[in-house]
Amino acid sequence: MLSCVFRPCAGFLRAVFLHETSPRCLLAFHYGPSMVLPRTSSGNVCSSKLSRTCSTGAHDVFPRDLQKPHPDPKDSQPSAFDGSLESFEQYIHDPSRSVEDILSVDVRPLPAIVKLSCLEAVLNHYHRGSSSSVQTTLQSFENTLKPHATGYHETWPQKYLAAEHAARWSDWDLGINPFVDSHNSEQQWVHSARFELLLLATAASANQLPLPSLLRLAGHFSYLWHFYDPKVFASILRLLTGQVNELGLTDIFRLTSVIRDIPHPVDPNTSDVVSPASEDESGNTLPILVEEANLLRTALRLHVLSKVRGLDSFDAVTLLRFIEEIGPGLDKTDLQRLLYSVECSLISNPQQQSLYSLLFMCSRLSLLRLPHRGILNRIIFQVQRKLRLARRLPRTDQTQWLGTVVAALANVMTGAPQTVDQSVDSVELFAKPPVMPNAKTPDAFISNSGVDFSYLLTRDWVRQIFTDLTGYLVSRPTIESDSSRNYVQEVAYSLALLGYRADSILEQAYVEANESTCTTPTDRPPYLTLSELLVGLPNTRLPATTLLDSVAWLPRIEWQFYLRLSTEIHPDEQPCHSGTADQLKDYINVKSSGVLSVTDALLSRVHPRADLKLLNFHRLQLDGHGSSFFSDILLKKESTSLPGITKVALCFVCYKRDILISRPLQTLIQAYASTGCEIPVMVFDYSSYAPSKHAGQLEQCDAFLKDVLRKMMESPGVPTDQLKVWTDAVQFPTS
Repeated sequence: MLSCVFRPCAGFLRAVFLHETSPRCLLAFHYGPSMVLPRTSSGNVCSSKLSRTCSTGAHDVFPRDLQKPHPDPKDSQPSAFDGSLESFEQYIHDPSRSVEDILSVDVRPLPAIVKLSCLEAVLNHYHRGSSSSVQTTLQSFENTLKPHATGYHETWPQKYLAAEHAARWSDWDLGINPFVDSHNSEQQWVHSARFELLLLATAASANQLPLPSLLRLAGHFSYLWHFYDPKVFASILRLLTGQVNELGLTDIFRLTSVIRDIPHPVDPNTSDVVSPASEDESGNTLPILVEEANLLRTALRLHVLSKVRGLDSFDAVTLLRFIEEIGPGLDKTDLQRLLYSVECSLISNPQQQSLYSLLFMCSRLSLLRLPHRGILNRIIFQVQRKLRLARRLPRTDQTQWLGTVVAALANVMTGAPQTVDQSVDSVELFAKPPVMPNAKTPDAFISNSGVDFSYLLTRDWVRQIFTDLTGYLVSRPTIESDSSRNYVQEVAYSLALLGYRADSILEQAYVEANESTCTTPTDRPPYLTLSELLVGLPNTRLPATTLLDSVAWLPRIEWQFYLRLSTEIHPDEQPCHSGTADQLKDYINVKSSGVLSVTDALLSRVHPRADLKLLNFHRLQLDGHGSSFFSDILLKKESTSLPGITKVALCFVCYKRDILISRPLQTLIQAYASTGCEIPVMVFDYSSYAPSKHAGQLEQCDAFLKDVLRKMMESPGVPTDQLKVWTDAVQFPTS
């Protein structure tokens, strides 16, 4: 039968029959040795796929003592056999060869290396559009290289970053992605009986593959395992776990990318639900794959840590990608060791100064939520270096480069809400300043706290760099186009998100706005307005129309809530209409973890006889007074020296970021003060509290309690019978 399918290589096929000594791959599947599949596709067989694959016992085919692969058939066969193998590979990889021709070959009796070649030939058939995709990206970038081309200023950073990303990682994946074209995922070829037989037969003989071929097979399965029994992929990962020590660091980094999308085991500190590594009653074998992937991650992590001294020879981009993809298995000590290697790489390899490298590092710090001082210092130093270069070469325009890096830092600070539900490798999204997409908070962004590195932004040398940057932008020759003017305002907005008010840019923008007779309409409010909402004067009253039109675009839920709350000190117990009632649930979700942690720590330092109550997310109102006051923590204690008087204080648990970007919170505090009620309002610095050790946290709690109790004693208090305390109708965890 096979000679009819492939007559020129009939001698080769007879030879491989003689050399096939292991019946393991034939016993692993319930297909008869004489079965011949029809040439036409059998269509969708998803209904019977699970029963066939689950009954194979593929996970049990490779016990842990079978860790060494069999010799490569290419090396063990005589020269005449090598020629036949080359002819066979030429046959299956011939571009004119159809997928049906390849799938018509019964691969079950063939050596593992030949099965893998057939599988790769089929996957390559569906992957051929990838090279054209990369070429399209590169060609699109070449069209924007001319500075005077149409759309140059609007598209240059994104087009450059997309082209650099495509060129850098095009050969990174170990496997062949057959779903480069999104239409391929809608085809039924992946469910056909012929392709399933080829794929599973190759997996069953995986223990006969040499290590490089086994890596490629794992890469192929990373795109296909969702369609089949997860135990099959688990068997391949088990083989790799036993051979990790034979891999080089580059192969380890690439293998980490292969398993990045496999879920992690259950974490008792999170809500992730992954069952223990056993097959459940419904036949779900995903936990087995999760366990094998976790074992492989552990082996990869330990192997990399054993060679940590040589990691600085790798570029920082590759190291950060590995750190992000290895997942939460790294403890703090190991993480700091790897991040130190990244910093050493940046120091020892000064050529890592490209715009793409800086934005990639920003994107990974944002994903990891790591305010690493050394890496952030190096990124900001590159802004200083580029400013020096601009002074030496005044004819070169560095505006786009500088603005893009500042926007990336602003995205790190706020959590980059525009990247939600996008690819994690969409580095070009970090080139634009962060705003809420369509003025709506994505559900996946609610719990994102961003990366607060305000401690770094308050340094004098950083403020001087920002001052030099604004001076450079203002001194550039004026370009008579709305896009150029808007871009400078984008930079001012990005600086505002970093806590710096670019007065020279804002003043110039106000002058141009007064002189201009027409403006380009946009869906969002001007960046000038958003900048004022962040770093404007807090004593300036905000019009209601400004809040409704602009506040929803700010990239942090807390800032939106503070500004809305400042205008709705409402006269009754009903939720107001300025937006806080709708946003309260999101606000509590983003802050509940920190607030409850601080509340528990404060209560542990209060003596039970002190009768000090701490209430989370409550409102306070006095009879006869129209205003009500909301706070993260309401502290309440009945006075012992003044009967009928209750001393109260309001507390907001904030990051230093909320203090540095001062207007939202300060506007709320001043609005409370303007009511005439002498109620102390305190701010608890969560940025200093969270990273401290337990003793340091308790010390900070003691200092805060002394301060707040002193102010409560100094305040006149409120009549107990006139005090109302309640919570709005929203569920939240209680301490």
